Amino acid sequence: IQEYVLPYLSPNSQLDAKQEYVFMDLGCGDGRVMEQFAVRNPQSKCIGVEYDFLVVQRAKKRLEHTFGTTISVTTDTNEIKTENSMALFHGDVLSPGNLKEKSTAANFVFLVPKGMNRLAETLQTVIHRRFKLISYIFKVLEIEAKQKEVFKGVTIHFY
Repeated sequence: IQEYVLPYLSPNSQLDAKQEYVFMDLGCGDGRVMEQFAVRNPQSKCIGVEYDFLVVQRAKKRLEHTFGTTISVTTDTNEIKTENSMALFHGDVLSPGNLKEKSTAANFVFLVPKGMNRLAETLQTVIHRRFKLISYIFKVLEIEAKQKEVFKGVTIHFY
């Protein structure tokens, strides 16, 4: 999936190059999308968000192995520093206030429909700011995708 969606999420214009480019992976799992984004876009910042602590630890291990550096894990969104090239947030992205004020240029979302519905307002704000958003398998409710593609039988929604 990474090879298919990352070109869309990567910085690709002079506007993107002029500002800090932050990629956020909501429901990052073991960190493989984050890892591939960072490999392709080493100048960008990456934030991964995952609810399951054991999965966060797997992502941390994967990213530290790939990049040979310590990856910070926090449960406090105020501690996520975009001056670090990469960070993991362990917690519920759906809790009030979590990550709502984080400014990200590109977002990859893999959440179940209930989570998508609860996060719809925040995701609408992301789209309204003209930032890039892709949801994998499940669509963002009440928002029409600009484009839909089927990859190995799975729908990917581009906003």
